[in-house]
Amino acid sequence: MADKKADLMFRMDGAPLMYRNFAGRKTQFNREGDRNFCIDLTGEDVDQLIADGWNVKWTKPRDEDEYEQRPFLPVAVKYNFKPPRIVLVTSRKQTNLTEEMLEVLDFAEITNVDIIVRGWHWVTGEGTEFEKTGVKAEVKTMYITIFEDELEMKYSDGAPPIGSED
Repeated sequence: MADKKADLMFRMDGAPLMYRNFAGRKTQFNREGDRNFCIDLTGEDVDQLIADGWNVKWTKPRDEDEYEQRPFLPVAVKYNFKPPRIVLVTSRKQTNLTEEMLEVLDFAEITNVDIIVRGWHWVTGEGTEFEKTGVKAEVKTMYITIFEDELEMKYSDGAPPIGSED
């Protein structure tokens, strides 16, 4: 059983995201309904995260000529215990995203992500030879800035709509 004791936090400004599945689509690597993504980690963060027990993974080479493996941290987006605060930032406003709105992030052109990740210690097979432990990463707070093109910027200048009385 998982021990739901949150005592680890990890913050990253300008976090590069990989493998986005905010919609929770079923894939060969994901069960239906599991919302998640990964953070591409920087070298200086990796050793400390591993030492703290976080579930750091490494990319696999795509072909025999590619030797570089990049570390990443899988992060879950869960609303069942303590909902995260996820905010979409544009030039017009900040919007708190609900669970139902998250799928827009799968295809959004993201320019910046600042995130705080909460770590949950877990244990399975406790007291047996199959015992495993680790730290499950879940979003606590995330601010996501998206790219806006010329038309989006033009119509977000705060001017009243054409034909309005203002």
